[in-house]
Amino acid sequence: MSEQNRTAVFVHGFLGWGERDGLYAALPYWGLTAGDALAPLRAAGYDCRTASVGSLSSAWDRACELYAQLNGGRADYGVAHAESYHHARFGVAYAQPLVGAWQDKSIDLIGHSFGGATVRLFLDILDRGRPEEIEAAKAAGTVPSPFFLGGQAGCIHSVTTVAAPHNGTTLTSCCGSLTGLIMI
Repeated sequence: MSEQNRTAVFVHGFLGWGERDGLYAALPYWGLTAGDALAPLRAAGYDCRTASVGSLSSAWDRACELYAQLNGGRADYGVAHAESYHHARFGVAYAQPLVGAWQDKSIDLIGHSFGGATVRLFLDILDRGRPEEIEAAKAAGTVPSPFFLGGQAGCIHSVTTVAAPHNGTTLTSCCGSLTGLIMI
């Protein structure tokens, strides 16, 4: 399959935004003040899409939102996760799939900054699933999200990360505890 026949999905970092968010039209995350960096790729025939996941969400929540966005539908964070972190099981609803029938294709994921951690976790869940979520859903008498079943990594052609904090951030080393900053 040629690169021009694959879809590239770009996942923004912490405090970022995608095309689904209104800010993208005025200030594209992928290019910022230089203009939309994806426009020349699209003009050359490349299929590029931008995800819009939670700007302040955890990597888990963002991965679940990415799955729902690719498919269309409501984000399912999982029964066990929702109970553990005391938030709703279901989140953002995506009316239209970002990439229709993406499991039948071979997509490329590009994550910037925290988007890199998001796409790595996304691929791990696609591949290995999450048995604890399957069991928790069964115990609750519901059906788990297909995202948690595993065995789906074959639909991902590549994962590329740009300036991703794979070993954590050095911000706390430089600035100490962030608790004081958050309280301001």
